[in-house]
Amino acid sequence: MKATLKFLLYLAVAIALMVLLRLFVCTIVTVTDNSLAPQMKAGDRLLVCLLGSKDFKAGQWVMFTDSLQRVGKIAATAGDTITVDSLQYEIPTTCSTGCDCEGCRIFLVEMGKNRVLVKQKNIKGRAYRLFNLKLWW
Repeated sequence: MKATLKFLLYLAVAIALMVLLRLFVCTIVTVTDNSLAPQMKAGDRLLVCLLGSKDFKAGQWVMFTDSLQRVGKIAATAGDTITVDSLQYEIPTTCSTGCDCEGCRIFLVEMGKNRVLVKQKNIKGRAYRLFNLKLWW
C-alpha cells in the first residue's frame, strides 16, 4: 500500500511538471496544412520555445496569435523597407502612440503566400522543426 501511494505521488509530481513545462517553457505544435511548403509540410511537428522571445531576426520561424495560433517566418523587422505592389513602405519602429516599448515592435511574417504584420507582444516564441510523423507511417 505504501509503495502504491509513493508511486502515485511521483506520478502526480511528474505530470504537474510536464504541464508546467508545456505552459511556460516550450510546447509542441503541428503544422495543419501545406501553406508553408516547401519548408514545412502538413504533419510537421514544431518545438516552440516560449522563453526569451525578444530578439527576432529575419528568417526565423515563430508562432504567433491573432485569432488563431499560426506559424510563419519573419520576413522583415522594424525599420526595414518592403515593397507591396511596386510601392515601398517602411515598417515602423514605434507604435502609433510613439511609445518605445518592446511589445509594440512590428514584424512582417510570411505564411506561405500570405504576409501579415504582427506585433511582438503577439509572438509567442521561436519555432524549430522536429519531425513529421506521416513519414513514419
